[in-house]
Amino acid sequence: MLEKDKKKEKDFNLSKPSEEQAKKILSEVGYGDKIAGVRMHAMAGNTKEPLGSLREVDNFLKAKAPGKLIKGQTSSVNYIDPNALSSWIKEVLGDSELAKKIEKNIDKEDDYRKQAKTIRKLIEKRIKQSRELISEN
Repeated sequence: MLEKDKKKEKDFNLSKPSEEQAKKILSEVGYGDKIAGVRMHAMAGNTKEPLGSLREVDNFLKAKAPGKLIKGQTSSVNYIDPNALSSWIKEVLGDSELAKKIEKNIDKEDDYRKQAKTIRKLIEKRIKQSRELISEN
């Protein structure tokens, strides 16, 4: 593999969280600690949406299939600043490892849709790990 390709290779490995971390990762934060997602509408403008859990963030970032986007006045794009999200995950949820992985992987993409896909993959992996850990105990 070329050195250039190695730099673009993404790292989705996450160590298992502790039981305490898993509970925090799966819980919803208080209103003052929520992160703002922005639903950008072509005609209506931008609407902020408070998101209080990793599951809400994941659902918010789910991209509509290109063929299912409605063109015209009703089309929209959901956006969360990747750096703000990384900070929120680290500071509010206390998951430094996930925050670092997001930062590391988004630097490899300059297209927001690809960044969002990468972020979702990492978030979904962390949620799955946390659910498995909680169900074991």
